[in-house]
Amino acid sequence: MHAQVTPRIRALIVDDSALARHMVSKALAAQPDIEVVALAETGAVALEKVERHAPDVVVLDLEMPGMDGIETLRRLKKLNPGMPVLIFSSQTKRGTGVTLDAMLAGADDYALKPEGSADSGSSWAACQLEVATKLRALGMRARRNQAAQAMTTSGRLERPASATSGRFEKPPAARPEPVTAIAIGTSIGGPEALAVVLPRLRADLSVPLFVVQHMPEHFTGALAKRLSERSKLRIVEAQHGQFAEPGCVFLAPGDSHMQLSRLHEKVSILLDKGPLENGCRPSVDPLFRSAAKVYGSGLLAIVLTGMGSDGLHGAEQVKDAGGCVWVQDRESSAIWGMAGAIERAGLARRTVPLQSMAAVIEAALQHGLGGVFPVTRKGE
Repeated sequence: MHAQVTPRIRALIVDDSALARHMVSKALAAQPDIEVVALAETGAVALEKVERHAPDVVVLDLEMPGMDGIETLRRLKKLNPGMPVLIFSSQTKRGTGVTLDAMLAGADDYALKPEGSADSGSSWAACQLEVATKLRALGMRARRNQAAQAMTTSGRLERPASATSGRFEKPPAARPEPVTAIAIGTSIGGPEALAVVLPRLRADLSVPLFVVQHMPEHFTGALAKRLSERSKLRIVEAQHGQFAEPGCVFLAPGDSHMQLSRLHEKVSILLDKGPLENGCRPSVDPLFRSAAKVYGSGLLAIVLTGMGSDGLHGAEQVKDAGGCVWVQDRESSAIWGMAGAIERAGLARRTVPLQSMAAVIEAALQHGLGGVFPVTRKGE
């Protein structure tokens, strides 16, 4: 009996530089688990070759004639929101505005293109290794997410038989539970979704708000700054040992899990480099399960757009602790994976269109949780 062979990760390289295309394809061709299926010198050609070759991952330059990298990225993500894109550009320096713009447009990771010729030795060698390593990680993550998506749609994570069906989850509580904290988890499409929700919340938010966005290290700080500039709220990249406070949004740093712990009357933020969960760090699950322990029935956990099922197990613990779970609806999501898994498992008390999310959060802060919450669905 032969062991099943894992298909190689299929890559498309998009760069107007013939040297860069040659050097990257040469490096990737040496990897036994990666196959370069096509090369493209412009954004327009890249779009055509994505449809023709269906790559698993795209390696994309930002500086190209005609359609630039950012516009190409937006169109690639419109064609296939779940296809990972690795930015490979000389503009890609930590924290630079153009790189953050690429991350906000949907890029999944980045690598810095060396300056100079291929003869510049170790810089190109190190770069080729970095591109291969990151491309492999993105390809494997995409396949895990696709498997998780297939599992949810196949029925393995469908609503349990014991879950209440119909429009209303349960009778109203005699005294609605006040919201004491909000935790949000999101992935692909998340920066854009957060840019819709957070600026619409009032400056006098009465509770702390914690966010896990799947994003590489060095960019979460810039994302927090960009969102803060558009919002009335104070939005910061969380720091280890920092105390939670009302009216502040704490964004988990890239490559660190964010968990919460109660210390007497205060809640402290704990960051760690623990094992990846659901292929991610930061992961939504550690935030949700720790927040459930700290805030119990006062926790409102929200899952926005994203691929895979990160947040599903944490949402179970939120519900077990008496908290409330909401998800973004399918129609307004870039990818309805994380949110869809939670709804299918019967854990979502409410499904909310993105444009309505801030207003519904404000209503919950004013009136509390535990009442009759209709599930918002298209056509109802």
